[in-house]
Amino acid sequence: MKTEKLTEREILSVKEIQKIRAEVIEKYGLIEMTIQDLELQKQEVNEELKELKSNEITLSQELQSKYGKGTINIDSGEFIGNEWF
Repeated sequence: MKTEKLTEREILSVKEIQKIRAEVIEKYGLIEMTIQDLELQKQEVNEELKELKSNEITLSQELQSKYGKGTINIDSGEFIGNEWF
């Protein structure tokens, strides 16, 4: 098998490419970790949204059962009934 010595310039070029490759891999790993963290946060917010919707439905049903159909003026705290319902 024939072996030859690389030039100093060629060795430096190979080392530079290896260094850049390692940096890119590290950056990619950090990006992937950030994506995973965001996915977990998204799942948590989705669970909060489900709970919020459930609470909205429950409160709406309770208020409708007590006051009937209508609207609420949140500023005055008044219920305005819809007589035509």
